[in-house]
Amino acid sequence: MRVEYSLLAPYIIKITANLWHQRLGHPGNQAIKSMGLVDSLNRCSACELNKIHKLPFNPQLNDANKALECIKIHMVGLIPPPSVSGNQFFLTIVYQATSFEMVNSLKHKSEALKRFFVAKAYMENLQNLALKKLVSNCGGEFLNKDFNPLTELKVFLHIF
Repeated sequence: MRVEYSLLAPYIIKITANLWHQRLGHPGNQAIKSMGLVDSLNRCSACELNKIHKLPFNPQLNDANKALECIKIHMVGLIPPPSVSGNQFFLTIVYQATSFEMVNSLKHKSEALKRFFVAKAYMENLQNLALKKLVSNCGGEFLNKDFNPLTELKVFLHIF
């Protein structure tokens, strides 16, 4: 039986260094070289993307020694699918000095400000102290007409 290789040509793929790299789970250059497959790799966009990381908050913001000296808030969402109760967002509030955390689940992003003020009032009454510094990720829920007057009146310092 004779095989006509010209008929197989469309199904034959040239296996490149990058294809080996992808199929083997994106190992580094050294691993690929040690297998004797190729000498070097081209840049892999997936590997470069996975090496990117978000910088942590400024270390100067981690100097809180007393309760309510510094609070960090972060909004997460839209999370598909919604929870059984219809929540698609959550708000985390971390009290820096004590590492006490509160997590509030929300149906709408617009609820974040109200939940923050409820948590703030609760902790201020509990500790008999006032909030001094608030750190947020510069999200729109904390940069609006309802929130800005408090920072302008110097009720507390808002850091982004």
